[in-house]
Amino acid sequence: MGQPPVSPIWDRFDFTDARLSRSKALYEKNLILLDESRRLIAMSRRLLNRAWGIGGSSGDDLCQAVCDRLVSGALFPVPGKAWGGHGTGKVCSVCDVIISSTEIEFEVTGPTTLWAHPRVLRHLAI
Repeated sequence: MGQPPVSPIWDRFDFTDARLSRSKALYEKNLILLDESRRLIAMSRRLLNRAWGIGGSSGDDLCQAVCDRLVSGALFPVPGKAWGGHGTGKVCSVCDVIISSTEIEFEVTGPTTLWAHPRVLRHLAI
């Protein structure tokens, strides 16, 4: 068949020496800390990207506002393509907040033209 898997490096040492035992324990602790750091970095990327910034209300309120406006006909589902760029000072069609020049703005053409933040647009996408 195949060769037996190579054992971890720590299996090659005699851990009667306190320094080796401590070294192995610190190594294993560092692996756990490294995994936790990678998880926190991945979660923070969303917070660090201004395009996905939090503003106004919670996601549940936003989702409900989108659903209500879709049902009433004030909004329409976005068919996959939208133009994006720096904000031009237009008011977001869902959250009614001005999209500043430091934010990303999407312009969607359909029965009418609407402008939206990226976090709003994802609720409208088909």
